Amino acid sequence: MESNVFSNPDVAILNGGKYFEDLLSLIMVTELIPEEKTVNDNINKLKEFGILSYEMKDRFHQARIARNKGIHDNANNKYAYQLCALLFQISVWFYKKYSGDKNFRSPSFDRSLIVEKDKKMNQDSKPSNFDENGMRTLLEDVLDEKMKNIMQNIGNNTSTTNEQIPNKNVSKNEFKGNAEVKKASDLEYEFSKTKGSYLLTELSKLKKSSKESIEDSNGFDNEFKKYMHVDREIQYELENKLDELSNNNSSQLIMLSGSVGDGKSHLLSYMKYKHPELMNKFRVHNDATESFDPKLTAIETLKKVLEPFSDVNIEKSNEKLILAINLGILSNLMDDEYIKNNYSKLYEILETVDIFDNSAKTTNITKNFLTIINFTDYQLYEIDEGKASSDFILSLLNKVTDQSDKNPFYLAYKKDLKNKLNTPIIYNYQMLMNNEVKDIIVQTLIKCIIKNKKIISTRELLNFIYEIIVPAEFNIYSNMDDVSKYVDDLLPNLLFNTENRSEILSDICSQSPADIRSEKIDEFIISLNTLNIKKVLNDYFDEEYIEFEFFKDYLLSKTYAHDKSKQRIIKNSLIYFILFFGVKKIKNAFIDEIYNEYLKYLYYYNYNPRKVRKLFSMIKSSILEWRGSIKKDYVIINELPNFIISKRISVDFKPNKSSETNLKNNFKNHISFNVIVNNDFCDSEYCIGDSCEKQKCVKLNVDYLLFEAIEKINKGYKPNKNEKENLIVFDDFIDEILSKKGDNELSILYKSNNSYFKFKSSSGNYYSLESE
Repeated sequence: MESNVFSNPDVAILNGGKYFEDLLSLIMVTELIPEEKTVNDNINKLKEFGILSYEMKDRFHQARIARNKGIHDNANNKYAYQLCALLFQISVWFYKKYSGDKNFRSPSFDRSLIVEKDKKMNQDSKPSNFDENGMRTLLEDVLDEKMKNIMQNIGNNTSTTNEQIPNKNVSKNEFKGNAEVKKASDLEYEFSKTKGSYLLTELSKLKKSSKESIEDSNGFDNEFKKYMHVDREIQYELENKLDELSNNNSSQLIMLSGSVGDGKSHLLSYMKYKHPELMNKFRVHNDATESFDPKLTAIETLKKVLEPFSDVNIEKSNEKLILAINLGILSNLMDDEYIKNNYSKLYEILETVDIFDNSAKTTNITKNFLTIINFTDYQLYEIDEGKASSDFILSLLNKVTDQSDKNPFYLAYKKDLKNKLNTPIIYNYQMLMNNEVKDIIVQTLIKCIIKNKKIISTRELLNFIYEIIVPAEFNIYSNMDDVSKYVDDLLPNLLFNTENRSEILSDICSQSPADIRSEKIDEFIISLNTLNIKKVLNDYFDEEYIEFEFFKDYLLSKTYAHDKSKQRIIKNSLIYFILFFGVKKIKNAFIDEIYNEYLKYLYYYNYNPRKVRKLFSMIKSSILEWRGSIKKDYVIINELPNFIISKRISVDFKPNKSSETNLKNNFKNHISFNVIVNNDFCDSEYCIGDSCEKQKCVKLNVDYLLFEAIEKINKGYKPNKNEKENLIVFDDFIDEILSKKGDNELSILYKSNNSYFKFKSSSGNYYSLESE
């Protein structure tokens, strides 16, 4: 290690880091203490068992941080020298503790010897392994035979060359060894610079406006698209259906429906690449990209494409067609009178499945010659009881950040590091490598989808990833030490404080963590303005995150301490950073309990409908609170100067059928109730969508906004006029319930003396009024 500190600091840090890990592991084995998952946990464990004093614990942590910073900052001799000095001190401690040599006198650390060895090594023009005459020899000479055998493994894998590059696992921030990165040519992939950055070039391919974002169902020969492909459940459904129908002798129409940019073209392109023999048995038409004649409208083109499925041809045709169609175009097609008259069989099937009703299940429905596979029925996320996740979104993020020689983004990032390029996107990319950061981003996106009833296409999702890494204005800095100059361009700010770049970011910014108020968050904000920054960092930020080290260094610098204007800039941003890099207790303060409760009921609705009865009870109570009630089960329908008139209601719900699919993300993203009024039970099997076959049930869709209102009302909150206007759907629902026939009994409260009267109608248009 000493021989490379100044000439090859990356080699020195690599060797020193490996020595440090192995030495720490040796101590754990010697002390019979089970090893933890991370270096940080092992150090804390040794302190807990009394092996390390407070002073030595700090030195071990300083060595860990110096090693991590060296890797994080692309290695420089500052961190290499610091690590070397700390390892010397640690090794002396180790010798004194375990050698039993009472006459040992601690040697001093001589910087000149390091410089001399480095010069000699540089003259020899070859890198060295960890110095056999250095600290390792000092240790091995005094260990007993058992410990010697263990020590023989130390350094066996530390031989390296200048071409080797450390592989930094930023997920839990501990160095895991070294990996050799292939050259770009090994991947048959050519890199180019944009504004001096290789990484910016690769990331720009994620933008909506890039040529790579435009899909063509006829080809999948782009290396970038091949790399970015992520398998989805809808892909497996299509594969199975093609396999099932490929040998069928009759006409078969597979309708792949959805919204713009959701991945229909990409999926077809991938299928042609992956299963050419299967796809060759089908004709493919993509309504978004293909046309017979530029003079024809989309509807006229579709009429020609669908001719084999017209009433005249359907019985004699054996056409097999995959039609990728956006739901808006399909709606226009079904409104066309020519289609209704000449494609009546197809039209009737589409009418029956009610493909435009988001309450009806239309995925993988096969009726007669038509199969519908609907992208809108496949969510971008999965739900469990009270929580959500997304394999798809996480897979896309991992595609961008995987530390692999197959990942063009990572290779471009390493090239920028090698060129010592200073730009915020380097820090943002490093932050995104962290698994916990990725998880927060995934959860933020899912919350945005659910709370805003948002449909996010794959194209929008990739553009979003670009926007949280690359600032609106790309800048290269000669010095990155002054974080205040570019703090707005760092990932947490780009995610939560950049509302005008795209619709997704605007929705996310509207629910910013800066708007959340809780006791712990308020304490943090007060601490920012009353305590010194070192105390705030120690109390609220987790030292495990090496991605935040550069920020912490700046906060503890003299530049920050003496500049009040820069302090104001930074303090306004720390609320975003603490969500990513804070300790567990402050992160827990951002948990949205009402949102988690909604996830729980959304799961019940789709997979265990009987359990939504508690939610329905809450809705029933909310009806009374929303309109007001003078006594149990009576809803106020009118209030006069001297009287309050109310009507009794009796409501129950008809449970939804459980989901019959085993697919994780094939479920409805809202809760829907078919409400039975005044015991007028509906025995109809067809009770989905906005219609009830027997016109008895009243429909209520509970989205997040309504659920939040219901939760608050049940806890005593009184909605104001504006809030009621925003939830007009709930008002309409109550009106519809009240319009249903019941016992026609009204209860009237006479305000002056609080007396009640019953007003009843009977046959023959007779009415009665009597006191209660």
